[in-house]
Amino acid sequence: MPRPAELEPAEVELVNALYADPLIAAALAAHDVHRVPAGGSASRRFPEPVPLTVALVRDLYWGCGTGLNHIELLTGQAAENIRGFMRRTGIPLRHTGGQTPFLRRWRSGPPDGGLSGGPAGGLYSRPFHAKGSGPLRSERDRIRSLRDDNELAVHAPVASGNRQPKPRPARQPR
Repeated sequence: MPRPAELEPAEVELVNALYADPLIAAALAAHDVHRVPAGGSASRRFPEPVPLTVALVRDLYWGCGTGLNHIELLTGQAAENIRGFMRRTGIPLRHTGGQTPFLRRWRSGPPDGGLSGGPAGGLYSRPFHAKGSGPLRSERDRIRSLRDDNELAVHAPVASGNRQPKPRPARQPR
C-alpha cells in the first residue's frame, strides 16, 4: 500500500502521459507553467500551486480535454478549487459521465491507428483504462467509438455569459 504522501504507480504514469501529450505540453508552455516531476503528494510537488487563470483553465479543460483531476495534477490546485474557479469565472463544465477527451485520446493510441510504422512506445504505448472500463472488444468497436467521439465533440463557448456548450450535429447518412 502506498504511503499517503506518494502517488500510486498508475497516477505517476498518468502525470507522465499528461506532460507527454502534445496539446497539453503546448498549453503549459504557452502559459509558462513548468513541468513538475511525478511522485509525491500535490503539496510536496507544488509547494506553491500554479495560479489559476481563465485562459489556462479554459485551455486545459476545453482545448486539451483534461478533467479537473488532471488540472490538479498539473497545477497543484485541488479539483474542488478548480471547479469553484470555473463556476465563478463562467467557464462551463462538460456533462458528467464518461471519460475526458484526453483519456479517450490517450486510450485510442496514435492518431493514424499505428499505420505510420513509427516505433512503439511513448505516450500511446500503454493505454490507461479508467476504473471499471476494459479494453475495447474489437477493432470495429474502437472505430465506432472514435467516430462517435468526433460526432459528439463539444466546443467551449465564448467566455461571455454562462451559456452551455452545444454538441456538434451528427453527420447525415450517405
